[in-house]
Amino acid sequence: MRVVVAFEHRDGKAGRGYGRVIDDYSSASLKPIFDDHISKSATIRLTGGLAIR
Repeated sequence: MRVVVAFEHRDGKAGRGYGRVIDDYSSASLKPIFDDHISKSATIRLTGGLAIR
């Protein structure tokens, strides 16, 4: 079992969190949480300090 988790960061504070059980870490498995909960204009920060737009 694998889990992907996304947390909002609002004005320096933690916001909502979203989690989902996935089969693997492929883009096909990760895409639904992005589509359902992450704005296309959001900056996404990944573990390790990486950020993508």
